[in-house]
Amino acid sequence: MFSVARRFDPELHIFLIGKTLRPTQTQAGFTVLPNYGFSDHPSMDAFLIPGGFGTRQELHNGNLHHFIH
Repeated sequence: MFSVARRFDPELHIFLIGKTLRPTQTQAGFTVLPNYGFSDHPSMDAFLIPGGFGTRQELHNGNLHHFIH
């Protein structure tokens, strides 16, 4: 998805944000390394929160809600 988006806007800067900078395992078993943590407050024009079954527990994640706000 991100590589296709860059075809439309080559200057698009895509990055991952996590609670911390530690590697995080996805529901599918992939390990991702965030570029920023919640406390870094990177500048951005838009953001995407992925969905899926693993997001159910995040509905009650106060740190995530605070970051989004």
